[in-house]
Amino acid sequence: ELSDGYQVHVPSFEYLPAVRVYSLHPTIGNVGAALAVSVSGEGFEERSSCWRSDVMERLPTTFVSTTMLHCSVYIEEANSVTVEVATADSELISSDGAVIQGVKEMSLDGIFPSVGGELSAHSITVYGSNFVDSKWLMCRFGKSTPTMARFVSSTGVVCSAPPMRASNVSVSLSLNEAQYTVEGPRLSLVPMAELMSASPSVGSIRGGVEVTLSGRGFEGGAVSA
Repeated sequence: ELSDGYQVHVPSFEYLPAVRVYSLHPTIGNVGAALAVSVSGEGFEERSSCWRSDVMERLPTTFVSTTMLHCSVYIEEANSVTVEVATADSELISSDGAVIQGVKEMSLDGIFPSVGGELSAHSITVYGSNFVDSKWLMCRFGKSTPTMARFVSSTGVVCSAPPMRASNVSVSLSLNEAQYTVEGPRLSLVPMAELMSASPSVGSIRGGVEVTLSGRGFEGGAVSA
């Protein structure tokens, strides 16, 4: 642009969308372990990164979309960790204060009952320590699909075991659908008892007749009464 014979340079200014963090998942994790976290928001770029704002530490980050990042957060102690997102040059950084709560890892001591019939659902009480009333508190039996658990106290939760074939399966808990306990107690599922014959099949109405019941799945084999 010319003005009285002089060249006038008009600077340009680019408005960038704000970086916002709407939610994290999960929002709770075990102390002493790295937690994979999905970050939802807006204004994300391919070179955006997650930050721990409490210690100003850049976190390992994978770009998914302009509204989603995957980050890895290591939790050192039982405290809250605040996660924000910054652009590549850190010109824009969110200030939404999305928090992950660090907790002590749960420990499982035992279950009751520890024996049940196959192909039937069972309510199992799990005993241990460091249980937390999380909305993502889950139970898992062996490799079956996890089920929601009911928090009772810091030392007990109730789980619903799905119908499964006769086997001996491990029981584990999770607070976040990602980190499960290891080396937990085992639930023994035994074959259902099946009655195949009774001898004699006819007796006096006065009773007193010894009857032998034969079948399979009896505790200790065939029984008589």
